[in-house]
Amino acid sequence: KPGRYRVGYSVSDSSGNKTPEFFREVVIRDNTSPVLVMLGDPIVYLEAGDEYIEQGAKANDIVDGDLTDNIKINRPSSFDKPGEFFVAYDVSDLSDNRAKQLLRKIVVTDSRPPDLKLNGEPLIYVEAGSSYTDAGVLVSDSVDGDLSGYVQTVNPVNIRQVGEYVITYNVSDSSGNSSDEIKRTIIVKDTQRPVITLVGKPVLELEVGKPYSDAGATAEDAFEGNLTKVITIDNQVNISIPGLYFVVYNVSDSSGNQATEVVREVSIIDTLAPVIRLVGDPVLKQELNEDYVDLGAVAEDNVDGELTDQIVVSNPVDSSLDG
Repeated sequence: KPGRYRVGYSVSDSSGNKTPEFFREVVIRDNTSPVLVMLGDPIVYLEAGDEYIEQGAKANDIVDGDLTDNIKINRPSSFDKPGEFFVAYDVSDLSDNRAKQLLRKIVVTDSRPPDLKLNGEPLIYVEAGSSYTDAGVLVSDSVDGDLSGYVQTVNPVNIRQVGEYVITYNVSDSSGNSSDEIKRTIIVKDTQRPVITLVGKPVLELEVGKPYSDAGATAEDAFEGNLTKVITIDNQVNISIPGLYFVVYNVSDSSGNQATEVVREVSIIDTLAPVIRLVGDPVLKQELNEDYVDLGAVAEDNVDGELTDQIVVSNPVDSSLDG
């Protein structure tokens, strides 16, 4: 054991005479350092953010024996960032001899890509001509944290054009790890019907035979605008025959949305009486007692045409009487 010791020397002769005792001081010193032995691998690879499990070390001293419980371990507080770090092991014996320090290298890497998720639905329908604001994505990284400001977005959506569009999102962290590309589909569709508005009155009366000029209608679509030029008109008005006729207006936009049908009523009426013309003079002189032969008349109507056969004759002439 280390310490100070006294070695005494004395001698006696055959007559019993004894010398005074002489002493030598012997100092036992411990100058040998303990030996540290690392347990486990000297280089450990660790994913950033993962838990580091300490493998420890053991220590032995030729004098003090097992000093493992006296080992001091100095390590970083966390391994959340990529880089090279060291865990140091130190121990000293009771004589204050310090062992050679051991270092375990911890190589922290970042190989995990950022976590990229859609904010909102993956499929969205948008009415053509309306507004669309993309909800974007949610992104987090185990090392860099919030990477929302670094997301690369390709957004080709054109709300003025009916069709299907795909928005793509990508992001990379500071270690160059790229997320899987995610997509959102936007379908721009036109579901609104055009609106037809009559020009002029919805109900008309027209004398038979008079010319009819339709006033038409206008058509407006919320997305495509003015569709007046593509209105279809079903006009069956016959000005020669009295009756009730309908002029029907229809229109569809390029998305197949059909307007509500609009109808104009046109009544062809006959208010003119037939015309009768006498055959011969309107005033005749007849000899008394001679037979009276009526020359008759002819009748014509603007609708029914010749009506002579339907003339009703009232003839009170008596040729035997003067008058």
